[in-house]
Amino acid sequence: MGATGSAGHFRGNFHKKFLRSGFDSRHPEKIGVDRWEVGVGFQSQHSDLMGLSFQRKKENFNCDKCGFFVEGNGYTNHCPKCLWSKHIDVNPGDRGEICQSLMEPIGCILKAGKQVIIHRCVGCGIKRRVKAGTADNSAVLIGLPGKTS
Repeated sequence: MGATGSAGHFRGNFHKKFLRSGFDSRHPEKIGVDRWEVGVGFQSQHSDLMGLSFQRKKENFNCDKCGFFVEGNGYTNHCPKCLWSKHIDVNPGDRGEICQSLMEPIGCILKAGKQVIIHRCVGCGIKRRVKAGTADNSAVLIGLPGKTS
């Protein structure tokens, strides 16, 4: 296609945005992929973020720590009785974690006025944060180290 066709229009817009990105032909290594505003350059840089999207799974489970039956609502990731969790997700809801160990509630903090439980995996040591639920055992929650009120 010529410069007047759609391919020419695409090249022209891309070129303008590319130049506005601060590209210096003398130092091509300094261009950041995050500056690309069209096409595959932008998608490939952010494709790893697309995997981070939440996958809601409504699943019931028995707590591996205390045996309590938990009726899931699609956001439930820990036992409301003992607050223990299980390391089953790489990204929320994907069930892709190979560790599968229990996660101990080790603390509680306030974030934007909401209680957030901090879990540490007893298998691999990773720490994760999760919002406390309305059904969570307040006595156990208050007993966690950190700022809970």
